[in-house]
Amino acid sequence: MRLLLLAACFLATSAGGAAQTAAPVTADPADLAAFVGEWAGGYVGEDSGRQGTVVFRLAATADSVRALVLMVPRPTADDPMPAPVPLAVHHVTVEDRTVRGTLVRYDDPAWGLPLETEFRGTLSDDGRLEGWFRSVGTRIDTIPEVGHWWALRAADAPLAL
Repeated sequence: MRLLLLAACFLATSAGGAAQTAAPVTADPADLAAFVGEWAGGYVGEDSGRQGTVVFRLAATADSVRALVLMVPRPTADDPMPAPVPLAVHHVTVEDRTVRGTLVRYDDPAWGLPLETEFRGTLSDDGRLEGWFRSVGTRIDTIPEVGHWWALRAADAPLAL
């Protein structure tokens, strides 16, 4: 059920073009082709334990990608159905089966502080995309958040994420 709600939010948001600007890509077209499509998965922060769902679509041309990442914060007692937070991709590099890049600066949903996030992931032979992320607050007194993320093609993703 949650995946269906996410898919509906994803389609509604992507239809409106939210956070789906073209980002430069550095990649061989053959390498990039393996990552094109819709993906669903999750993330967990190592120190904070913050967990959530990630849904994204990657469409590519020769020199840019259009990606929409929906970060869904974990439900809490105060907010049992948190709204997905659309995040834009700033740059992507794909080499062989590895993707890395950065997100456009965004406000942390819990604290409201601006964050800069970099990510890296590897596509395994079984089709799982998995890697790490690092988010750093733009204020000098913030501690970086490091975590783990994963995704499967949306058609292959389990119904309960």
